Amino acid sequence: MPALKTLIKIAKVLDVTLDALVNDSGAPVQEVTIKDKTLIDKVRLIDDLPEQEKNMILQVIDLALSKKKFKDLVQQIG
Repeated sequence: MPALKTLIKIAKVLDVTLDALVNDSGAPVQEVTIKDKTLIDKVRLIDDLPEQEKNMILQVIDLALSKKKFKDLVQQIG
């Protein structure tokens, strides 16, 4: 994949947004707002980890999110 600077130049030449250039599905990309800005730094650090360590962290995150979704579902039902 080309570097971000290269993609910006291509988008300017084609007179399109970066989103339109890299989002090949045609569907609009959902905007994400992160309240805790330290999460951005943590995600960058995780991305630099070896693949095995990164996968372990992502599994822990998935487990925590599944647990929260399950609790929320139980509260809605009960």
